[in-house]
Amino acid sequence: MIQLVILLLLYDVNAGNIDIATLDDKKYVELSRHCFTAADRSSWSFKVKASNDAHVALMSTQNLSDPLYEIVLGGWRNNKSCIRLKPQGDCLSPHYGAVLDNETYSLFWISWANGRISVGLLEVVGENTIMTYQHSNPYDVRFLAIMTGFGSAGEWRTPNGKK
Repeated sequence: MIQLVILLLLYDVNAGNIDIATLDDKKYVELSRHCFTAADRSSWSFKVKASNDAHVALMSTQNLSDPLYEIVLGGWRNNKSCIRLKPQGDCLSPHYGAVLDNETYSLFWISWANGRISVGLLEVVGENTIMTYQHSNPYDVRFLAIMTGFGSAGEWRTPNGKK
């Protein structure tokens, strides 16, 4: 009986959230597997625990070889973040300084309206912006994927697929 109560409490605390663990393997996990897409959205807020290299792909299709934006958070040993136009592409609009913590969740938002890719700290979209890049030939963002690697695993938390 006590175990059942504990399980119900854990469920209630996490109600409405999707928790995903990513390995130190540099392999993207598509959020559509967890019933969460970017369709009909122009921004996304989330939390992540990682020591370095938490990556987010903003994808036009579910194929990583198709056009996408890659957001690197805490790359280069948690010293630099940037926006890229493809995986491992050139670092655009860099932000210098630590943004991740392995022990506590770091809160971020990403927006992608009209080819303007912006990334910020905390949960309020448009505030505490750390990076912005205006793409002259914008990609249509429909899917999201996350990964960790380069010596770091991660724990991610996002609200469920409801707006």
